Amino acid sequence: MKKLLIILLLLSLQVQAEDKALIIGITEYQQKKYNLKGIDLDVSMANKISQILNFKPENTKTLTGNLANKANIEQTINEWLINGVSENDRVFIYFSGHGGHFKDKNGDETDGFDEYITTYDLGEKKSDGGYILDDELSTWIQSIPSQYKIIMLDSCHSGTATRGITPSGQQMGENLLYSKKHSFGQSTQINIMSKSQSTESNSGFLDGLNNTITLAAAHDFEAAQASDKGSLFTIGVYKALSTAAQQGTQPTALGIVESAGTYIATALENDPDYIHKPLLFGDKKLAQLPLGTKPSRNSQGPNWQEWAKIATSGMPFESSINQAEFNEGELITFTTNIPTQGYLNIVNIDAHDVATILYPNQFNPENQINAGTLEVPGSLMPFEIEAVKPTGKSLTVFVVTTNPLNLYKQSLNVRDGEGQFIENFAGVDEHSYRSMKIRAKQEKPDIYTSSIKSTVK
Repeated sequence: MKKLLIILLLLSLQVQAEDKALIIGITEYQQKKYNLKGIDLDVSMANKISQILNFKPENTKTLTGNLANKANIEQTINEWLINGVSENDRVFIYFSGHGGHFKDKNGDETDGFDEYITTYDLGEKKSDGGYILDDELSTWIQSIPSQYKIIMLDSCHSGTATRGITPSGQQMGENLLYSKKHSFGQSTQINIMSKSQSTESNSGFLDGLNNTITLAAAHDFEAAQASDKGSLFTIGVYKALSTAAQQGTQPTALGIVESAGTYIATALENDPDYIHKPLLFGDKKLAQLPLGTKPSRNSQGPNWQEWAKIATSGMPFESSINQAEFNEGELITFTTNIPTQGYLNIVNIDAHDVATILYPNQFNPENQINAGTLEVPGSLMPFEIEAVKPTGKSLTVFVVTTNPLNLYKQSLNVRDGEGQFIENFAGVDEHSYRSMKIRAKQEKPDIYTSSIKSTVK
């Protein structure tokens, strides 16, 4: 009986022990003038980041919209994390929204400023509230009993100098940049930080916390940049972690931050005044340990899981493929019975969890179709689909919508006619052709022949 009780006790402890994640995205503010575009995309990417870091979706809470007010954030941290995890559980906290600073009152900041992140209920004045000071956040995080806490902050953390340049005039491709720097009483169209004018040392938002590593988007004197495709730091971290998971490698937090910095510098190479350098603070031992990423192989990755759900979410229709297994270089053909006039998108998720738009594509950019049997690629379509590495299982999902939806043209920035983010399509990349490759159709040349028979005696 004693042995049985010990076994039951161990089982009970194992059930209670759960890694937990909290994702906070200020997708809208009570005062609309503070709204940032692309935060909804940040939230989607952060959920995938948490899955790659091996946090289960059922153990992840997400606060957006009016739920991301200060009181609810504090209550959630208390109930979900401080009182909801043990020292053996890992914790991941993500925040995306405006950040700012004002003069330090208690003398604990080396740069003379208190940093803060904003919440949904951000007011016009400091006395109106709607923000979380770094001192408050630090106290909350220290109260979480976990011995392994990962904090990711995609916001501006403070600033000591400005100059008259506004991000609204600069672009990343076709996407306007938006500073995530907040100053009380001002909207998002404000001056960005001037790196060249600051001589202050970085104070280190949440620096020095034991058992904690903080991935921060920008120095004190820099403004983190967002766009309608999402915030650059979050995109950079997501890309770096996705690549590591797809390759089966185990990166450190330092390596991920360096990769994100490279992404930001590349994305803003034509706008150098807006480049901001991500930082890593906290426990050096944790920073040098592998992050424990979950390999995204053979149906285990977040893209596969998400698209498998999409495949069963609508009214079913029949689709088929010309063969079940392919050797590298063989051509692939799909046949599908389109149920209604509408718009067709075909997405493939390969064995390494890379999502690729097969149709429409650069050779066939329009995707409006009629009801009936359709072959892709058909005889009149100017492209072919070739089987390429990586080897292993792949999932191909066919989506027909009656409203216009063209994933090739929209890619990461997938929104409906009212501008609302369509969450399910956030991770698709029309440029990453992997287990299936789109190429221009290899036309056979026309050949004309003639022959004459004769005899030589």
